[in-house]
Amino acid sequence: MEWCNLSTATVGDHALSNFLAYLHEATDDLTSFNTENVTNHHQCFATRVISIIFKLAELLSFLQLQHFLSVERKSYNIFPPPHQVYAWTQMCDIRDVKVVILGQNPYHNVGQANGLSFSVPQGIPLPRSLQNIYTELAKDITGFVPPGHGDLTGWAKQGVLLLNTVLTVRQATKPKKTSNNFHKRKGWEKFTDAVISWLNNNQKNIVFMLWGSDAQKKKAMINTVSRRIVVS
Repeated sequence: MEWCNLSTATVGDHALSNFLAYLHEATDDLTSFNTENVTNHHQCFATRVISIIFKLAELLSFLQLQHFLSVERKSYNIFPPPHQVYAWTQMCDIRDVKVVILGQNPYHNVGQANGLSFSVPQGIPLPRSLQNIYTELAKDITGFVPPGHGDLTGWAKQGVLLLNTVLTVRQATKPKKTSNNFHKRKGWEKFTDAVISWLNNNQKNIVFMLWGSDAQKKKAMINTVSRRIVVS
C-alpha cells in the first residue's frame, strides 16, 4: 500500500477538490467511493487512509477545515505551502513506517516548514526544537553525529513518519511571536488522530516519539503494551 502523493499534478489541490465534491454527493454511503475520482494509483493514501478518516470523523468537519484554509490563505501567509502540506505521505510506503515522530504544528517563519515535522530545508538555520532532537539522539545513540543541516527527508524515506498534530500554521507576525494556535481545533486533529490510530491498529513494532504537550496527549491512543513510546 502506498502513501498517495497528494501534492503532485496527479493528486493535487484540484483532485482533492474533486474528491471532496464527490464526498459531498456520497455522504449517505461513503463505502461507494470510487478511487478513480481521485487517482488511478492502486490502494494509495487518499483512497485508504482518508476513507478511514471519514469513518472516524464527521465529514462536515473536514469540509469546514478546507473552507477555513481557503479563506485563511487569502488573507495570510500559511505554512507550509499547499504543495507541501501532505509531504509526509510521499516519502515511503505506509507499510514501511517504523518510527513516528509526532510534533505539534509546523514552523511559522518564512522558509522553514516543508511538510515534515521538525524538518527545515537545507540552508535554513536549525530551529531550537530540532537542535533538541539532535541533542537527545546524540545522548541516546552511541556514535550519532548530527547532520550539518535540518532537512529530514532522508529519515522520512527510511520509514520515519514526520507528522504534526496540526498540519498548517499562520505566519508569525512579529519575531518570536507565536501564531501556532490559529489552526488548532479546526479539524486537523481528527485527520491526524485517524492516521495515528490506523498505524497503531495495523502496524507492528512501531516506535512513537511524542514531542511537545499536544503530541503527548496522543499517548492515550497508542497501545503501550506492544508499542514503545518516547515522550519529550
